[in-house]
Amino acid sequence: MPIVSKYPTTDNGNRRPGGGADTAPLPFLCRHDGVNDRQRIGIASGRRVIASSTADNLPFYAFLSAGLLNIFIPSGGGQWAVQGPVFIEAATTLGTPHEQIVMAVPCGDQWTNLIQPFWALPLMAIAGLKVRQILGFFVFFLLSLGAVFAGGILIVAHLS
Repeated sequence: MPIVSKYPTTDNGNRRPGGGADTAPLPFLCRHDGVNDRQRIGIASGRRVIASSTADNLPFYAFLSAGLLNIFIPSGGGQWAVQGPVFIEAATTLGTPHEQIVMAVPCGDQWTNLIQPFWALPLMAIAGLKVRQILGFFVFFLLSLGAVFAGGILIVAHLS
């Protein structure tokens, strides 16, 4: 009986990087991680928002809900997988241009990344700062840029 390796090999028997049997359980891990539950929450909250939307304010609601959902689903791709189909369907129904939704969701995602300063960790290490020392600045920028982003999204939606 031949020995079966969990690592894929090339024709000459050398180990080939990547892939293999260790990638097989990924769908089960995602399910275990609660992705399906989070997706149901995102779809339910998206449908509630859409019920009270118009063609002019749908991108604004997509922005706000993306910011809120980013706290629970920090991955931009995962967030779009949950939010994208719901908001694109609503945009089609309401007559909102799809490109406004496609831009509003990542803006909301990036907006609330300001309160999760993982991108600043290397800079904080170099400067010798702690998160609590700079979190006030992040909250200030969160509120300031939130107003700028929301205003810009509303203006663009109104003009088109």
